[in-house]
Amino acid sequence: MASHTDLVQQPLPFNGTLGVYVGNGDSLHISHVGNSSIHLGTKSLSLNDILVVPQLKENLVSIAKLTKDNNCVFACFPWGYVIKDLATGVILLKGPVKDNLYPIPAHALSTSLRKFSCNNATFVAHTTKAAPCSTWHRRLGHPGSKILQQLATDKLICTSDKFSSMMFCDACQAGKSKHLPFHLSSRISTRVLELVHCDIWGPSPTVTTSGYPYYIIFVDDYNRYCWLYPMRRRSDSLACFTNFKNMGENQFNQRLQLFQCDGAKELVEGIFRSFLDANGISLRVSCPHTSQ
Repeated sequence: MASHTDLVQQPLPFNGTLGVYVGNGDSLHISHVGNSSIHLGTKSLSLNDILVVPQLKENLVSIAKLTKDNNCVFACFPWGYVIKDLATGVILLKGPVKDNLYPIPAHALSTSLRKFSCNNATFVAHTTKAAPCSTWHRRLGHPGSKILQQLATDKLICTSDKFSSMMFCDACQAGKSKHLPFHLSSRISTRVLELVHCDIWGPSPTVTTSGYPYYIIFVDDYNRYCWLYPMRRRSDSLACFTNFKNMGENQFNQRLQLFQCDGAKELVEGIFRSFLDANGISLRVSCPHTSQ
């Protein structure tokens, strides 16, 4: 892409409706199209289908199109760049890096380009214009803040504000989530012991002073009150639940109606399940991997 018609040979007016979109979302008008070349002594590199965009601040060369049209290799290094013929391996052009750009020197440009040489008609790979971190985040495909910080440290991007590890991006939240958020539940318990949630935790890497590596917890859905019982074995869950049920029904003068757990075998099979059935307590099992 070029910023002036004098940079191309035999420019033709562009009658299409397409534009060139830049990082902030604006569309730049294309006025003409044409061709040019980079003279390298006995050989030249063709620059085909150049778009003339008057609003451009820099003239840009697509490395992919340059290498495809000329069957060459464009190698980038920390110190500069090298263009080689793909068939022979002969170096066609090389130059230094300047301000994180790869400029083509004036002596390599065609006659029409030399008029705009010096620093005004250089071809660059990217822009160093400062932009907010959120803009760079979207431009580069939504990388993490650590990657953006590293790019800024290496002076590969120029930011206009400070980085924040708490930067929020709606697209990242939607694209990286494993599943959609749950809808708010409309179910509300109307009394104590109407629904009790249960979970078993352990073994703990460090046992208690009394030698308990497990515990079982009961949470009342109505008032969110919690009861915790330490256990030496997971099989002690029935004894703990029996104590909890007797204590709760005696204290609140209410019968336990619904019992919900995560599907642990100790709570849904064998004597525990038989105990629930014998006392008319309905069992509810949460869906797997749904901590919500």
